[in-house]
Amino acid sequence: MDLAYPAIVALATVERFLPRGTPRPERTTLLIRLCGGSAIRELVFRGTVARFDFGGTAFDHCRFERVGWANCRFNEATAFVRCQFTGGVPPVQTEGLGSVSAFPDTTLDPEAEAIFNSARVSEGRKKYGSDDLRSDVQTVIGKFVIKGGLGLKTVEAGNIGRGSISASRYRDEIIDTVKSLLLEEHHISSGASVAYNIRKDCVESVKFFAANNVFTGKLREAFEKLEKKLGLS
Repeated sequence: MDLAYPAIVALATVERFLPRGTPRPERTTLLIRLCGGSAIRELVFRGTVARFDFGGTAFDHCRFERVGWANCRFNEATAFVRCQFTGGVPPVQTEGLGSVSAFPDTTLDPEAEAIFNSARVSEGRKKYGSDDLRSDVQTVIGKFVIKGGLGLKTVEAGNIGRGSISASRYRDEIIDTVKSLLLEEHHISSGASVAYNIRKDCVESVKFFAANNVFTGKLREAFEKLEKKLGLS
């Protein structure tokens, strides 16, 4: 059985009895009741979770696989306990995600962490700094690295700005700088679709990053140029 099936059933049940237009707190109350009555426990969420008020809600031992929050609300009392976040989609019309600070025994991969950080910055709870810039640059460059760091790949133009980088305050500046210093453009199969790959003179610095998580060569130059441009250095 698909591990996400119980969550799918629970969300579908809420949608069936409390559809669009129902106050968000009522939908959350029903979802919690379906999970035992005190917290949202042991569910695997995927895709979009929409129209809930999770202020004061505890998620216990849940997994979030590329989840996107839409028209949801969070606050300082929201807690993710013993949860796991893998990837994610930037929130849409969602309030307070950046206010969440309780993550006891919870793990977030770099992409999920970047989404929470972007929410903190956009909500004015955190100032964008060099660490945020480094994370955003890593997100863009990571798209060109084959999983496991075994090699590099070509990325279609439309995919470069997707994922957690799309929520960054400086997305366009970062992508433009990476393109100008590290990428070369070409057309896919002689068609109209445009794609990018790492320039030959930048391959070693990107491979070194993939193996050691350290910026060198043109990658370091791009980071330092952005630091200066954004007033972070």
